[in-house]
Amino acid sequence: MKRKVPAVKIRAGFPFFAVTAFFLSGDMWLNYLYALFFSLLHETGHLLAMVYFGCIPDSIILGMSGIIIIKKELSLSPFQECITALSGPFVNLVMMLIFSFRVNSLPFILNTGLLLFNLLPLKNLDGGRFIYNMILHFSDASHAIRVLFAAEGITLLLLVLLLVVSLIKDFANTTFVFFVIMIVFSTLTDMFKG
Repeated sequence: MKRKVPAVKIRAGFPFFAVTAFFLSGDMWLNYLYALFFSLLHETGHLLAMVYFGCIPDSIILGMSGIIIIKKELSLSPFQECITALSGPFVNLVMMLIFSFRVNSLPFILNTGLLLFNLLPLKNLDGGRFIYNMILHFSDASHAIRVLFAAEGITLLLLVLLLVVSLIKDFANTTFVFFVIMIVFSTLTDMFKG
């Protein structure tokens, strides 16, 4: 029995190519390639879980801030969404364990960072998707939205406090400051949109 797999559109816009060109032209090109590779593995974890549950993605978008998978209309149950949300970080956990013999190595550090970042309880990250769908499994959507909104607020407050303390104690580097500001700005923009 042959099974036909529908075509998945892969799109990459100017921001992705601009960021890629920027990093590949400088001293950070190897770090960028490692980060891109482990991000692709992370997304492969999500894709495998989606396909396992019978949900074929409509498109994959390579953007400036990462890789986004757009699902077709077929929706997954809240439990399946929880498994799908955790499958990407699970890949990073496995990679982290594989490289744990050298905790100062770039692959270990990148996978640890991807794991922790994606588990933040923010709406557009895996941690937020997990919390929302876990609550949705036991309650209604309005309750899940309220809990996720509160979790986002607490997370943003903690990130800002961490940023302030790191600036006062003078152990924040430029990348960390930029990263926290971008997370806070994009999350606040999303929280108060519309």
